[in-house]
Amino acid sequence: MNLRWTIGRNLSRQGTGSRAAHSPSMIKLAILCLVIAAVAAILGFGGLAGTMVDVAIVLAVIAAVLFVVFLVLGIIAGKKVKNTFK
Repeated sequence: MNLRWTIGRNLSRQGTGSRAAHSPSMIKLAILCLVIAAVAAILGFGGLAGTMVDVAIVLAVIAAVLFVVFLVLGIIAGKKVKNTFK
């Protein structure tokens, strides 16, 4: 049963590419929100523009925090791996 599920899962994913290739990054979403905010501001929708700018700022901050966290974790893990091969 487990083998059949694995084979079916792998066959269903062939040709679809990786998931990361199809999902936008947080930075791209933040830029999209800024573009929407600019268009909304030009058209006179001040409330929507302000909201989209706030969403863009939140997404950019979350992306920056995650980048720093994973950078630190990568450095720590790299040092541990390097120490085990001495």
